[in-house]
Amino acid sequence: MYSKVSKLFEDDYYVFYNYVIPDNSKREIDLVCLEKCMSPEIIAVEVKVRNWKRALRQAFKRMFYVDRCYIALLADYVNDVDLNKVSRRGIGLIAVDGHAEIVMKAKKSDRATTN
Repeated sequence: MYSKVSKLFEDDYYVFYNYVIPDNSKREIDLVCLEKCMSPEIIAVEVKVRNWKRALRQAFKRMFYVDRCYIALLADYVNDVDLNKVSRRGIGLIAVDGHAEIVMKAKKSDRATTN
């Protein structure tokens, strides 16, 4: 799933897999995308097969580190997602099957220290 999701961003962003957060916690972000420009935006993507609630919890925590955050799920499980919960947190949603598609765009984080 990682390679399909990374294709959404790779033209405009440098994409890193399993990025370790440098806070001594040993936590990882599944995908980190760093925009290729002078003032880069940072996007995090939490990739799960179907457990959207776990992905949402992880993505919400990532909002303190990045500008925008997405959760990516297999397309078969996207209909199980409570879109209101995800949207209220400003997190975007990506569906993955033969390719990845943004279902709901992420909002810019007001929690990130990168702002």
